[in-house]
Amino acid sequence: MHSTLSHTRGTRRPLPGSPRTATPYSTARKCSTWITSNGGALACTACRNCPASAGTQQKRACSGRPLGAASRILTSERERVKWRARTVSPWSCQSCSWLRSDSDCHTGARVTAAKASADGVDVEILLADGTTKTIRTDYLLVATGRGPVTTGLNAEGVGLQIEKGYIKVDTLFRTSVPGISAVGDVITFGAPGHPQLAHVSSAEGIITAERIAGQESRPINYDHVPGCTYCDPEIGSVGLTEAEATARGFDVRVGTFPFGVLGRAKMAQETDGFVKIVADRKYDELLGVHMIGPRSTELVAEATVALRLESTVEELIRTIHAHPTFAEAIGEAAHATHGAAIHSCAATRGYLQTPQAAWRGKPSA
Repeated sequence: MHSTLSHTRGTRRPLPGSPRTATPYSTARKCSTWITSNGGALACTACRNCPASAGTQQKRACSGRPLGAASRILTSERERVKWRARTVSPWSCQSCSWLRSDSDCHTGARVTAAKASADGVDVEILLADGTTKTIRTDYLLVATGRGPVTTGLNAEGVGLQIEKGYIKVDTLFRTSVPGISAVGDVITFGAPGHPQLAHVSSAEGIITAERIAGQESRPINYDHVPGCTYCDPEIGSVGLTEAEATARGFDVRVGTFPFGVLGRAKMAQETDGFVKIVADRKYDELLGVHMIGPRSTELVAEATVALRLESTVEELIRTIHAHPTFAEAIGEAAHATHGAAIHSCAATRGYLQTPQAAWRGKPSA
């Protein structure tokens, strides 16, 4: 007999003064102000879809205030496309349209307390400079991260090895107790970095079921797990970043291509963002693809398949991408990696050198 523990949704980490229950924002009353207690993917996604924007002419009616202890908004995803928050450089918070609207952005800040009342929430903030500030808002989104849901399972009582609430497993999701496996948000491999994503949990569950059934099973390559942020414009990322690839000893070369050059993007009036390819110079191996722009959460699937098949940049170049499509940006970025982006003049080759110019769809000077 074999048992499997799985949980794909962790519990949120507590915030002083905040209630444990919440009203789903999709059905809540419209708000004029909205604060998130973190600057991660969940916070940006929620602000992107806040109830203030529903059914109104003004696209971003709320004042979303992402408050993060980190020095950047969307630390993991934004690192992949090299866009930093306002405290690092003044232009970066324009990477999400809700941050380009009526928004305040406080990085390096911490929410120390929150007191809810019938008509709003008083949020106490410790700012990066050491001063405190109290903000009155309609809603507070607690997006301070998630933890494992393993309490009350008597996990340690049956002999499972637990690390900070997480169940330790091997690469095929076997625990320290024969006959018990674990997958999803409750597991750890003994080192940080296991992604808490639904599609990862599903893949882990399939591999575990195959192993239990006696079929051949192989460990997951977590470098090939796509990450998506559903802000506006969207962010999609898979594989190694330029910095990660360099740290692993690769002789790195990169290629970038802006969505604003594409006919499809111009027709849809969605010209923000770009695609960046990270590759190994010696063997032309594709190492990572990172994008911010229209349909990026869909386009990243092509990049994921290419990484899975150990594609070279040359193979991406030789793959014919339909015209006009947003997917052409991946093919063009592959050309750019070899220094041969056909649909790029001298002006647009410098397109991404000046962030302000790149964002607004203008070539750099």
